[in-house]
Amino acid sequence: MKVYRCRICGQSFVGRRKPANCPFCGAPEKYAVLARNWKEDMISTLTDISEKNLKIALRLEIDNSGFYRCAARVAVDEELKAMFSAMGRIEAEHASTVRRMLGLPRSSRYDHQGRCYPTDDQNLQEALRREELTASLYEQAAKQASEKRVREVLLALTEIEKEHLAMNSRKA
Repeated sequence: MKVYRCRICGQSFVGRRKPANCPFCGAPEKYAVLARNWKEDMISTLTDISEKNLKIALRLEIDNSGFYRCAARVAVDEELKAMFSAMGRIEAEHASTVRRMLGLPRSSRYDHQGRCYPTDDQNLQEALRREELTASLYEQAAKQASEKRVREVLLALTEIEKEHLAMNSRKA
């Protein structure tokens, strides 16, 4: 068994080999490193544009996490309930990652129950809309970021959101 850490969320996990995706934030395998090789990239200062984009990302991730938690509560289909629940946890991990980048403490004031629709079909359509928007915004924000770490995280989040989009599209 080996101990790995995710370069995006910083979480540790154990396995015989790298998982296809981080079990916490969903980052692709390429972002997993052996724990002994882990080095956290600290950001000393953010440009105004990166700070603005990260604050937008934080609001999106908090809102998306709340939406998915709500969608999981109302889901009739068990597979969708599980998928929405997992996506809610992943989006919450993204919010935690962005909070750390902004130097903000973990705070329950960012967490809320979220709103969703009463049916699985409506929530799948809303999930598609949210993932398209988020992936597009992150892709643009990554192009604007001059900080290597901010760019890396935003590109990884773009990949993750595009994977969510593909998963939701197959379900819709």
